[in-house]
Amino acid sequence: MRVASRTGPRPNGIVKSVVPGSIAETVGVEAGDEILAINDVAASDILDFRFHESEEICNLDFKKPDGRMESVSIEKDPAEPLGVQFGEDLFDGIRTCRNNCPFCFVYQNPRRMRRTLYIKDEDYRYSFLHGNYMTLSNLSEEDWDKIFTMRLTPLYVSIHSTDPATRKKLLGTKQERPIMEHLVRMTEGEIDFYGQIVCIPGWNDGPDLDRTLQDLLPLHPHFQGLALVPVGLTRHREKLVDLPSYDTAAASRMIDHAEELGRQLHDRFGSRMLYLADEFYLIAGRPVPPMSYYDGYLLREDGVGMIRKFTDEFLELLPEFREQGFEGPPPPTVIATGRAASGMFSETVLPALEKLEGLDVELATIPNQFYGDSITVAGLLTATDYRAALKGKLRGRRLLIPSSSLRDDGAVFLDDATPAGLAEELETEIVAVSDSAEELLRVLRGEAPASSTFQDSPSPGIAVYGS
Repeated sequence: MRVASRTGPRPNGIVKSVVPGSIAETVGVEAGDEILAINDVAASDILDFRFHESEEICNLDFKKPDGRMESVSIEKDPAEPLGVQFGEDLFDGIRTCRNNCPFCFVYQNPRRMRRTLYIKDEDYRYSFLHGNYMTLSNLSEEDWDKIFTMRLTPLYVSIHSTDPATRKKLLGTKQERPIMEHLVRMTEGEIDFYGQIVCIPGWNDGPDLDRTLQDLLPLHPHFQGLALVPVGLTRHREKLVDLPSYDTAAASRMIDHAEELGRQLHDRFGSRMLYLADEFYLIAGRPVPPMSYYDGYLLREDGVGMIRKFTDEFLELLPEFREQGFEGPPPPTVIATGRAASGMFSETVLPALEKLEGLDVELATIPNQFYGDSITVAGLLTATDYRAALKGKLRGRRLLIPSSSLRDDGAVFLDDATPAGLAEELETEIVAVSDSAEELLRVLRGEAPASSTFQDSPSPGIAVYGS
């Protein structure tokens, strides 16, 4: 199997930092050192390192930036970590996807963007570490052995359909990509999994969804739940298969069907196990379900329950926010979001905030010009979109944007513009805030740091750009 990397060949794990007072510091490991092996195993990722550092005897081989080789043997409590922190989770590069799904977002990017946006990553290690979805179609026997030996559970699987012909069509391959034999193998190895279906009307909803669910249910309790997400289509689909999308009627039918299935599953298993992404309700013009629907928000990263969770947290924290007041006169503020969350802000958040004396807040719903009107989530808004909607309109107000619009390190938008550059163009301060009601209220109270990067911010969810 070919192993690909975002940036070409990499060295072994490079130490980003060492915990002060830790074992690693005591034996001379420093930032910039290259970990060559632990217990004679060349670690290919952070999982290898953490797995072997949990042993009572740790033999560590590492290389200094000047080329000096060091080897130490450490006897310790197996539960005590060495204290080594890495800048990346994967040392050997990220595994790439072998499929050609017609709905893949990589294919729906415009041309001439940065190279990393065209990498189709599919790595089982990211599935375990970060909840990324994988199709199980690029695993080697060595990978399976590692999953079982290290008990990498739960994993997150893009199922889409269990019918071989339908799944082949959805994955865009000439060869079949059977899924059930892999899922059975996982459960026999005591590995739990969550599933995802990107739903396309008439392709894998309706009867095909019923079949998929019936195939998965015998794998319970290792089968933990299934997220249903409507297909997202950008305006950049030249030479791609023409796909239907959900309109109001189709989304309503999907909701009715899935909610009935969920009720039956809840009666049978005590858990709904089938969860619709918020977008289905927004497309249908129907309210999102109550908190009890989501069974603890197990699949929130799929957009399942994000609106309900934010709303409930906001209303719960609001009385304390009123009581504590502000640390100083709050600056006039514009909260920007995409069309998906606009209703939540306009119906619940803004009316409550407008009642607070001294707080001047407006809402800006940002259309997505970069990817197209059908893309409504705030995480896919670009500097192009913010600029088009807000240029010359902020009137000295600071701008709050969701940090999901930015790369994980806060450096750039999807269109390669920087938040600092956008702040200069809009002549305002931009505050990037995580999708947390608590973080939003903290910013409004005046707790945003005077920092320009995520890494330096006292709160990991807040970053400030501009002056």
